[in-house]
Formats: sequence, C-alpha cells, structure tokens
Amino acid sequence: MNINKRAPFTTRTHTHITIFFYTLCRVRTHVTHTMAATTTDAQQQELLKTFKEITHETDDVKCTRTLTVYNWDLASAIDGFLAGGHANPVMLADEMMHAQALDEEGLVEGGMEGYAGAINRQGGGRTSGAGSAALGNPWGTARVQGLRNRMGARPTGQARGANGDPRNGRGRGAEPQGWVSWAISLIFSPIQTFLSAVDYILGPVLRAITAVSGSFVQSDFGKSEETVIREFETEYDQKYGTRHASFFHGSFSQAVSLAKERLQYVVVYVHSPRHLDTDIFCREFMSNQTVMDLCQQDSVFFAASASSTLGWGTANALQATGYPFVAVVLPIGSKIKLVGKIEDISTVSNFTEQLKGFTEMANAELMLQRNERLERLNTRNLLREQEQAFQESLRADQEKAEQKRTAEEKEREEEERKQREIDEEERVAQELEDLREKNFKALPAEPETGQTETANIVFRLPLGGRLQRRFNLDDSVKHVYDFVAGHHLDHDIPDDFSLVCSFPRTEYTDHSLTLRAAKLTGSVALMVQDLD
Repeated sequence: MNINKRAPFTTRTHTHITIFFYTLCRVRTHVTHTMAATTTDAQQQELLKTFKEITHETDDVKCTRTLTVYNWDLASAIDGFLAGGHANPVMLADEMMHAQALDEEGLVEGGMEGYAGAINRQGGGRTSGAGSAALGNPWGTARVQGLRNRMGARPTGQARGANGDPRNGRGRGAEPQGWVSWAISLIFSPIQTFLSAVDYILGPVLRAITAVSGSFVQSDFGKSEETVIREFETEYDQKYGTRHASFFHGSFSQAVSLAKERLQYVVVYVHSPRHLDTDIFCREFMSNQTVMDLCQQDSVFFAASASSTLGWGTANALQATGYPFVAVVLPIGSKIKLVGKIEDISTVSNFTEQLKGFTEMANAELMLQRNERLERLNTRNLLREQEQAFQESLRADQEKAEQKRTAEEKEREEEERKQREIDEEERVAQELEDLREKNFKALPAEPETGQTETANIVFRLPLGGRLQRRFNLDDSVKHVYDFVAGHHLDHDIPDDFSLVCSFPRTEYTDHSLTLRAAKLTGSVALMVQDLD
C-alpha cells in the first residue's frame, strides 16, 4: 500500500519556521544582551559542577565551552552535549543566543533543548540506509527532561540575565545602570516594544504549529524503565492489537547489554502517537509476519513511545528526524553501531526489504563476532584440557612419588626393626655371656685330688668333646651348670642345655639341690643335652 499522506508540519518544517522566527527577534535579543549583567563566578562554578556530574565529562575546558555555547542554560547544554551534532560551536553560540529570546517568551515548544535538537539536525535530513556511529549516552535527553521536571517551570516574569539567563539577578525588565545604558535604552526602546508586539501576535501561531508537529514529551520521573514500556505496550495493544513482535521490558541500554550477551542485534522502534502515518504503520506494517520475524529472530526488539522521555531519549541518541522511526543497532565492544534506520515508509514490501537488508548486514557482523567468540571458547577449552592433562599427569607423578616414599619408608622401618632385633639379641647374648663369666668365676674352688666328700664328674659334650671337674658334695647342682656354661665359647656349649645321667636316666633340673642330695657322688658321667 503506497502512503502519500504526510503530516502538515514535519520536524524539518517546524525547524525552518522556528529559525525564521528567532531571526526576526535577533535585534531584540541583542538589545537585551547589552542591558543585562554577567553572571557571578560562584554560580557558574555550581552549574559547571552539575553539568559534569550529569554528563560524566571530566574535561573542565570542554564543559565550560559547551555551557558557554548554550549561554549557561544547564538543561539545554546537557541535551546538546549528549545528543551531539553541533559541528560549529561558534556559529551555534550565536544561534542559541537568539533562541534564548524565543525561549523566554515561550515561543519554542519544549524549551531550548527542543530548539537545540532542531538546530543540530539541520542539514542532516532523513536518512535511510546503513551507517555506523559510535553513539553517546542514549539517556541524555531523558535525564535532561527529568532535570527540567525537578527544576520546575520558570515563572512568568522571572528575572533573567544576559540572553535571558536566570542566573543573573537582573532581568529583561531591570533598570538600566548609568547614563550610557540609559541612552541605549532610550534609542532601542521603540524597537524592543515593536518586537514584543510581534512576539505577542506570532507567539500563539508558533505554539500551534509546534503542537501539531511536536511530541509533547511526558516525564518518566519516578517510574522504572520496565513500567514505562509495559504501560506503552498496554496502550499499544488496546489500540492496535497484540499482533506484533514482543517488546523488550527494560531500557535501551539494557536491551543493548542483553543483545551483546546473546550476540544479537537490536531492532528499535520509536512510536510517535501524533504522526499521521503511525496508525497505518502499526496496523499494517508491525503486524506483518515477516516484520515480526525480522524483529524477533536473533534480535532484541526495543519499542518505546516518543511521548515518554525513555523513547524521546532513544530517538535523540539515534538522531531520529522523522516518524515512524525504525533502526537496527549492533553492540560492538563498549560501543554500539547504527547499522541503518528507516524514517520514511512507502509500502510494506519496501519496508520489509530495507529492514531485511539491515538485519543481514547485522548478522554478517554478528557472524564474525560469533566466530571470534567460538575461537576464544575453543582456545579456552584447549587451555583447560591442557591444564587438566597437566594436573592429571602431575597428580600421577605425585601418586608415584608418594608410593615410592611409602615403600621406602616401610623398607626403612623394616630394616630398623630387624636392626633392633639384632641389637636386642646381641644385648641378651652379651648379658648372658657376662652372667656366665660371672658365675664361672664365682664357682667354689675345685677340691684337691684324694680329698673325701667329693664327686668327680665327667661331661660329654654334644659335639663329642669332654670336660671333667671335681666338686664338693655340698656344692649345688647350679654350680655344676655354671661350670659347663663357663666353657660356652671354647667348647661350643649350647645356650640352653640340661645335664642328664644315662643310667639310670636322670635329668637334673633342680639347681638348688646339693650334689649329695642329688646323689651325684663318686665318679659320675653326665651328658650335656642341647635343648635348642
């Protein structure tokens, strides 16, 4: 379906009329500027501090230059700084100086930030096609709008300084100081009166024009991004039905973050409820299945109304110049790339072809990102596998070393045990030898030959040797054993032995008996029996 019906006043038409009008008021603005006083350093420092906090810009020179360009109008300076686009600050300073005069009379709908956006977009026209830009903070205008709301509306007749600057205590109606100022006031007073009359007559006309083409941005202050989107989705569904791509419930920056995480692109739709093409676009274009697929497949679909600061800020960040506005955005690193935008619709097929072209371009770049991520993932997996193999090898080596250490420890303990046993045996043997020697030396003296009351005992050794000795009959059997044991080394006497009489066979085990009691008298033959 070919759509030729357009809004009577587009954004560009509004901009041209506004420029014509503020040019008419240039002389009056210069007169006001001449009669006003400069602001104090303390007030400028406070504005500079607030500007830096909101924009996160740390360069004092750059911030001061920007505020100077906008004549120290804080909200307009923030909007212009975040929206970008003013290539010639010197020329823009002159333009904005005269726009202040329109603003203070209420002739520029939306305040200076609306006019600054129109000036910044001059010469840009409406673009449709692929293009990339490292976009700034998409919430510039939204934050400025919130600042406007918190500052409140400026009361009529409020004192303003140079170029309508409210920071100066002397306003447009301040009394001239000195004879020079009085003379200038006398000369230019008729001109100022004439321009005020023109302002009074044309002001309502300009405001009517602005009402047709403007978006009447409403503040989202105090609402979460999800709440704003859900309210817009509910209003959209009630008017156009639920057949459309699923809206992302969150801010534009959150949609970009999600797309970056998923390696997807973002399809942006800024809805203008006052544009004449909006109803047809929503009913015929947005409900088209191909459009829905392009907005949902491998992408995040962000939609917001231009009547909210959320949608208006997104439109400003993407430099929208017409509606319905659709753009394809691709996250790249810490920035985003504007792949392309559509601001002029003709037919569904043409719109679908343009949108498809943008999504194919985005997918081509996403394919490179996916390949890079896959390569990084493969590299990490390879490093992890190598690290795992190294750890397993290290663990096996540690287990082998532990087993070897355990075996060596057991072997050492066994050797120590055996050595202790040997040492113990040697100690016991030595103690026994010492005892034998001691007992042998303690034997009573051997009786003389021919002495009565004696016993002559002959000992037959296990290896065939013989020993012989005389004992008193009052000597004990222990003495006999001590005598035999005393020859342990020189006759290889066993450690454990007993003395036995062969006939009648008698084993003498009671060492306390005397020889007389044991009936070992006269000549006796005893065998040394090995008990080991």
